[in-house]
Amino acid sequence: METGRGARFFSEDERVLIGDLLRAGQSVRSIAVRLGRSPSTISREVRRNSSEAGNYRPFTAHRMALARRPRPRPGRLAHDKPLRDFVQGKLKLRWSPEQICHALPIEFPGQRERHLVHETIYQALTCRER
Repeated sequence: METGRGARFFSEDERVLIGDLLRAGQSVRSIAVRLGRSPSTISREVRRNSSEAGNYRPFTAHRMALARRPRPRPGRLAHDKPLRDFVQGKLKLRWSPEQICHALPIEFPGQRERHLVHETIYQALTCRER
């Protein structure tokens, strides 16, 4: 079973089960109950990921769904050197990410693209530790 995708996305195992149940003649509603999902979610999955002939193939469906997912992009701190330098400088002074975020509008007035939320700094710190 896959991990890290959360309940929002179907796992490959769930897609295999959907395919098996559809071939067995189960309704979208009964599949939804079995998976603990909304019938509209199952219906959308089958509609989006079926072939032109109307066949639902789980492994093809999984590849198609993954191809549609957005690709992670580099964060603001990764490509904005002045912003990164400011944040790193304040972290060295033992400022908290919340304190840094409150100081950004003062340091970079009128530059909303350089105003961050503290979660962005925490994310950058956890990515750097990996």
